[in-house]
Amino acid sequence: MRKDVYVQNDSGAYSLLSSSVLERVIDDGRENDGAFLKAHEAVLGSLVGDDSFVARVVVGESLSSDESSQWIARYRWALKVPCGKLLVCGGYDPDVLGDWVENAKSDGVGVVEVPPGHYLVDVYTYLHSMNGRVILEQMWDTKLGAWFRKDHPGRAFPSWVAGELAMFNEEDPGHEKEWEKLQKSVERGTLKVETDPLDWVTFLFHLQPFDPKAALTEPEEGDWFGAGQGLRKPDRFPLGVPATARDPEYREALSALVGEDEEDQDDEDESGDDDAGGGAEASGDVVDVFARVERYPLTPIEGGPLAISPKHIPRLYRLAWFSATAAHAGLRVRGATNADFLANAFEVSPAVSARAEGDALLVAWKAGSPLAMLTRLQGVDRETWTLFQPGSSVEFATCPFEDDETGAGVSRFSGSTRGKMKDCVWEIRESYPKLSAATLEEAMALAAGSEDPQCLELKSPAEAKQVAERFMRQLGFLVEGEPSNRIALVGAEIRLETPDDAVMPYVAMTAFRLRYGTIWPHESEEEDDDE
Repeated sequence: MRKDVYVQNDSGAYSLLSSSVLERVIDDGRENDGAFLKAHEAVLGSLVGDDSFVARVVVGESLSSDESSQWIARYRWALKVPCGKLLVCGGYDPDVLGDWVENAKSDGVGVVEVPPGHYLVDVYTYLHSMNGRVILEQMWDTKLGAWFRKDHPGRAFPSWVAGELAMFNEEDPGHEKEWEKLQKSVERGTLKVETDPLDWVTFLFHLQPFDPKAALTEPEEGDWFGAGQGLRKPDRFPLGVPATARDPEYREALSALVGEDEEDQDDEDESGDDDAGGGAEASGDVVDVFARVERYPLTPIEGGPLAISPKHIPRLYRLAWFSATAAHAGLRVRGATNADFLANAFEVSPAVSARAEGDALLVAWKAGSPLAMLTRLQGVDRETWTLFQPGSSVEFATCPFEDDETGAGVSRFSGSTRGKMKDCVWEIRESYPKLSAATLEEAMALAAGSEDPQCLELKSPAEAKQVAERFMRQLGFLVEGEPSNRIALVGAEIRLETPDDAVMPYVAMTAFRLRYGTIWPHESEEEDDDE
């Protein structure tokens, strides 16, 4: 079995013990820590600072390859858990433990049910920890960002690494300003950050049946195990072990990309604090897209209308994304006699907000990382888009994360539906910006091509060459990692050596901006003056 627990901690230590010894530990009042350690009734570990953490307990199973290869420090002790209730504690404070006894819960105590027994406990520390931060600086004289870039060139930063660098940008020499403006850097493609997973294991406790012949590790610091005991520096930068327990620290550090932590927001709502602090909406908020785009007038489609299946509305979003990767999306349907049913069908995840107002349906997609926004619209079941009643008035609109005088990321498409289910067709009659049916159809084909993770077909070999050259000049770092994603030109096609659905949209973005830059305003590709 495996279980992850998040433990709050404001002390320079952690402990592992059975609930059966709690009363004696509390009564002892920290007078004889070593007695509990030597009796195999507690494991006591040092931290270099007060830091909350995610702990993983593994019982009766072997470690995975990541778990067994990513650690930076390790020691072994023994522990008796006669009651089967294992406690992972922040610190070893009698007051914290007493709070758990009195209330049967405490933020500083994680509870894991295990088979009663006497165990060998192997304790693993990972680089994603307060101990790891200090070990990097003081013992290895290594900068986090520089080490990652050296060993994983071109690879997206795992969320925990990005969170560290967002908080401590001096740990990525030469890139400090990019981390100061994290969201803008990700939108431009100068930083590539993975936002899934968001939670990582800090310490792992591997419990195995006790063997009296097994060698135990002697504590370094009196009755406590040292923060760097059993230290080793992996040959290659360790990417970390994803956790199943939520860790708010990096969620907060990356809130510009992933939005506020939903559990934290729930706590704020319950407290009655509804002061949003003003300013632009935070990433993850629902934006009133239609209020934002009203000042951009709809004009008739030249040579239109253009009839498409509503299933392809996510491709219309890609056109806005090509213009501004932080574009929000909204859908408004009027005359939908099944509006309540549609609202339930569209609200398939916490990232979607859908509601019915009479015969009107309003759908909004919460912001997230640029690549997350591409997939959120595609996360709606394709058949859901065909549930509109014939004669419904449908408008799809987008706007940027923040108002932009250039109009980059703003689009509006309006028309009506005919046919039902698989025969449902949306006739787009008006748009912003002003478009012809031929141009919109051609742009939609480019968006469709960007869904292929390996090959993008353009109009001609000359266009493919121009797009490839500009992509490599502006975003070439995206394809320089391992495994190689080098690009190749085959006639009018741009091909990736290794399929990558996180790279191909940026290739298509480059083509879109070259081809339609005078029609669709797009965000600047130049660095800010202060950079």
